[in-house]
Amino acid sequence: MFADDPIRRTAALVVLALFSLTACVTPPAPAPTATRSTPDEIAPTLNPPSNLEGPGKLVIIGGGLRQSQDDIYRAFLDARREGDLFVIPAASAEPAKTAVRTRNGLLRHGAQPDMVWIAPLALVDDESTVDLDESAWAINGTDALLAKQFDDACVFWFTGGDQSRITALLTLQSGNDTPVLAAIRRAHAAGAPIAGSSAGAAMMSPTMITKGKSLPALHGPDDADGQIAFADGLGFFPHGLIDQHFSERARLGRLAAALARTDTLSRGFGIDENTGLVVDASGLMTVVGSGYVTVLQKDNAAMARSGDGWIIRDLGVSLLSAGDAFRAETGSIQPAPYKSPTIGREYSKTAL
Repeated sequence: MFADDPIRRTAALVVLALFSLTACVTPPAPAPTATRSTPDEIAPTLNPPSNLEGPGKLVIIGGGLRQSQDDIYRAFLDARREGDLFVIPAASAEPAKTAVRTRNGLLRHGAQPDMVWIAPLALVDDESTVDLDESAWAINGTDALLAKQFDDACVFWFTGGDQSRITALLTLQSGNDTPVLAAIRRAHAAGAPIAGSSAGAAMMSPTMITKGKSLPALHGPDDADGQIAFADGLGFFPHGLIDQHFSERARLGRLAAALARTDTLSRGFGIDENTGLVVDASGLMTVVGSGYVTVLQKDNAAMARSGDGWIIRDLGVSLLSAGDAFRAETGSIQPAPYKSPTIGREYSKTAL
């Protein structure tokens, strides 16, 4: 089947190797080649591929995604175009384990086994795969045959880990795109959606946060332990700065300090775990999942250094939950249809 396609053949062998190691990689998981885990858990049928023209959607996930969170998976899979789906574990310190887990989640929500491929892109060897050295995949960002495969992809899913590994693998020392990243951009421009969870979310911004904690970022000197740091992201999401694991890791201060330190981005989007932001080509962003997306807007804010820290006033803060939408063009919020205005209902008639 793949006799004339060495990269596709290699990908097939990688997937088979991962399948053979599933028992030691993820003991509780069902067989990854099955579309049904138990007799009463049948994978749903996917909607037909999207035929919309123009750039594909982005599904930006705050990490901690549970396989039961149907609306996030469906938002991603329903936006796919015709072709293969590639899981990219470049960020992970356990690329094989992470890739298999991600693939299992996609199969559970209707993706067919023969359409989901694990892309051989990683910097770190997964110690759980004794017969496979994933660090050898570090050179594949420049592989022309893999780039050709990506040109025809229907979707891409970037796993979590360390976002700096993604950019190190997919950009050249000059800062230019590798052939594989250029192919991802072409496929995305032609309609292929891109999902990223945790580190895969952070790298979406033109500038990405690589580390930092809220208190040092707001009040500590520049060389403080836990101070915020930045690097160039891949820029799939041009509308602001992304932060992930937001509520769970108390990152409101970190994101506010990040906005204070950058002159190029005026908005920040803090995405909770098990929560996603679905972004279409027009800049309309819709929240899916169980948590919140916190939107910070500094257009009318006053941000100034005070000693080693920052004083930030009049920062716009909005809290969006499932079904709420944000328009990048206007900065306006469209509440979910099931929500009612609070004006006139400020006080409950009964004790809470």
